Amino acid sequence: MRSTSIPAVLAAAVAFCSAGDAHAAGFALAGVGARANGLGGAFHAVADDATAIYWNPAALSTFDGWQGTLGSSFIALTGDFQPIDPIAGYDERISTDLDADVATVPYAAIAWGNGSIGGGIGVYVPHGLKLGWDLYDLPHGYNNNLTYPRNDWTVDLSLIDIQPTVAIKVNDRVHFGVGAVFHVADATLQKPQLSPTGLEDPTDYLVTDVVIEGDAVGFDAVAGFFVQPTEQIDLGLVYRLGSTITIDGDATFSSYMPSLFPYVYGTPDLITAKTPAKTDLSIPGSLSFGAAFRPTDNLLFSTSFTWTEWSKFERLDLDFQETDLDGNPVMVAGLSPVEDSTINYDWDDTWRIAVGSEWDVGRFALRAGYFYETSATQDRTMSPLIPDVDAQNSFNAGIGFALTDRVRIDAIGEYFLEMNRDVTSHFPVDTSTGEMDNLPGHYTAAVNAFNIQLSYGI
Repeated sequence: MRSTSIPAVLAAAVAFCSAGDAHAAGFALAGVGARANGLGGAFHAVADDATAIYWNPAALSTFDGWQGTLGSSFIALTGDFQPIDPIAGYDERISTDLDADVATVPYAAIAWGNGSIGGGIGVYVPHGLKLGWDLYDLPHGYNNNLTYPRNDWTVDLSLIDIQPTVAIKVNDRVHFGVGAVFHVADATLQKPQLSPTGLEDPTDYLVTDVVIEGDAVGFDAVAGFFVQPTEQIDLGLVYRLGSTITIDGDATFSSYMPSLFPYVYGTPDLITAKTPAKTDLSIPGSLSFGAAFRPTDNLLFSTSFTWTEWSKFERLDLDFQETDLDGNPVMVAGLSPVEDSTINYDWDDTWRIAVGSEWDVGRFALRAGYFYETSATQDRTMSPLIPDVDAQNSFNAGIGFALTDRVRIDAIGEYFLEMNRDVTSHFPVDTSTGEMDNLPGHYTAAVNAFNIQLSYGI
């Protein structure tokens, strides 16, 4: 087993702040809104409620009056991981279940249009992740009086987007809209770091519990076209610009000493160090195209295709403050100074295809949808902090009911096929130190989600 680089911890969190699609609980869900989810996320060319702010801002100028939406998704993430490395502290014979709370992902939007111009504002949570793993325990040769954290691989991430949007009718068939997206992110992560000592078992590694806390404020932009070539066909084109945000935080290193070290080297049983950390993150852009067809007044078929430029997420340059307030070097385990680091990720671009259908019979509406999305992640950077295990297959079904002429409630369920990945080897990040950026083993993940939405229209 080799040590896992500190930058990888922060990278795992900020990665989930950086896609155009909704990633609640670390998974790419169908998107924002129960009706849109019921159509599998094929909503770029439908966009006929207030969630159009998220899906296609150009559609706002097709509205006739006010639209309001309030809703939430509830996501249950399950998974297990079995390491393959026979290293003290990791038991390759044991498969560990994921400890994850049900994630609540709220959203709200209000919009207005008069057929020529439109505008609105939306607040939503496109990215969120909260999970924990009990994967590591101090091996023999360590002080039994020291308590190592139960969940030692953990992440708690939230991102809130605030998006004011305006739209205008260009001509009888074409509408154009733009939105400014303000990101507010907060993240806490934890994982073990094993540093080779060159000594024999049980002192061949020093164990450090690494906790990184950070936050960020950023800006992005989105633009879209909504085209109505015929009364039965609508088309949508949406582009998210992408941007760069700065993550500021602190890294705390709690290093556990083998039992012999206090006697031989005079060290304490536990050595703690803390230093500020900062990095600039490139957020990928995305391009989506959608089409909707209404063969009758109560029947809708829709589809969409989304490409996301995850290949932009190539590397992270981590800037650690290397001295304390007195100018003394910040040391990890009292032995190694903290140094700036670079980590390569080399993720792949992803693409998603979604299809959906709706049958509206007066007060009731039935919906079904599906999407497939490729995975951006690589074996060389895979860890339990990244639940994007493999390509995703999502099956969605839902119902809508008009409470009054102006108020409607929609609900959907979303089911993902189980995802599996086998990572069989360590991959070096820095060949001079032997640091590694992945954790080999068998990964399994699955998710079920429920979304409910209340809409009001005048």
